Amino acid sequence: MTNPLFIEIEKFDQWAQSQYNIPQDDIGGEWECNYEQWNNIYTVFEDFLHETEPSHWSHKEKERLLYIIARDNEIGRLAATLPEQALIEYQRIAVLYALKEINSKQLDKYIRLAKQDGRRYLVENAIKIEGE
Repeated sequence: MTNPLFIEIEKFDQWAQSQYNIPQDDIGGEWECNYEQWNNIYTVFEDFLHETEPSHWSHKEKERLLYIIARDNEIGRLAATLPEQALIEYQRIAVLYALKEINSKQLDKYIRLAKQDGRRYLVENAIKIEGE
């Protein structure tokens, strides 16, 4: 992926790995706010949204988008700029991960519904969560 957005996401990821010696999910707190290049990410994220249609995003692109949106959890600017179609899909996937994290008894039901939905990325995430 040579799009400037994914280059910036990779820079963020490399920065995070260089700052902490533990997995990102174990760091805790608002560590992402220490990254000084968020404005670069915001700019290329908006460019990416204007240049592409969510229906044309690859699985890998969606995976990286979810990653950086999740890391922008304190400000929330990335999620706020998503087109409605992408935001709805992101929310559905987020529900699956949230149910998994809290060990909800509803997870199996929602995985089944996600698989029936038929949208490739939603189905792929449901299968991935189910296998974990």
